[in-house]
Amino acid sequence: LPDLMEMYPNATGNPSFFTSHETLAYSRIICLEWMYPVHILLSYGLVVTGIGAFVTRVVDSWKPYHMAFGRAFMICMYWAMGSSILIHNSGMPRSILFFFIVMLAALSVGWVAIRVHAARLQATIQAKADSIWNESKDSRNASPSEIMKQAAQEVLKAPRTWKQRLFSLKGVHGYLMALAWYQMAGRTGVTNPFSSWTGCHSYPASKTLGPNGELRLLPAVDPNFSFNGEGAELRFSVGVLVGAISLLAVVGFVYSYIAAKRSFEAAAAAAHTEEKSIVKNLELAQVINIQETSTVEDQPITAPSSSV
Repeated sequence: LPDLMEMYPNATGNPSFFTSHETLAYSRIICLEWMYPVHILLSYGLVVTGIGAFVTRVVDSWKPYHMAFGRAFMICMYWAMGSSILIHNSGMPRSILFFFIVMLAALSVGWVAIRVHAARLQATIQAKADSIWNESKDSRNASPSEIMKQAAQEVLKAPRTWKQRLFSLKGVHGYLMALAWYQMAGRTGVTNPFSSWTGCHSYPASKTLGPNGELRLLPAVDPNFSFNGEGAELRFSVGVLVGAISLLAVVGFVYSYIAAKRSFEAAAAAAHTEEKSIVKNLELAQVINIQETSTVEDQPITAPSSSV
């Protein structure tokens, strides 16, 4: 330890250089040891929820839970990626970076595919519901929700060929989500969480050598950092967060007030127009009634003829 201090005198001001629990340099957090188990748990949670999404898609009685497992899978993926930022030691291998890009691309395209499929499916079900309403007299006594349920059942139970199933947006979604899941499943399958992590064992050095050709470790504090000083970053972060929350609350209030006012004005205008239409129809009906009465009164009264 004394040799390290003598070799890297600028490291003496940064305690994280002498510990594997964390790496803090240049006013930034590079590595936190306690974040590794969090990352591992999220990664295994991702794999488990992905399996749940597969199973609930195949087993008919479990299909209502497919969306919940899919969303849990996505949430675990987001937080696993976020937690990986704070267990950085020596960068990312090129192969892992390649698989990382494949995973993100698969997630993005797969999510868009299922959203487009859902919109098209909803339009198909609505068209089917309109057809049921127009063609069946019995449907006139059913509620809209009952008709929509019947339409959904008929659309979803309609037989499809293997080509229609495979070459579809839904098929693209399943294929790409499985591909994204495989990237993490393969990584967790070959990783021993108990021996693969050796703590925060690296520390950044400047590429500019010192006057004697020695390596220069990055100092603990960036002298050009805008928020140096105890509590400066916390005050800045809280200020930005509170400001953003307050601004968005004001915008939400103003928008809600204006939108509500416009909707009430539109409803009042529609009601006024409907009232005028009703009055006009009543007046027209009165005119027609008067004309019919006048016609009856203007007709000559003829005495009944008598026969002797």
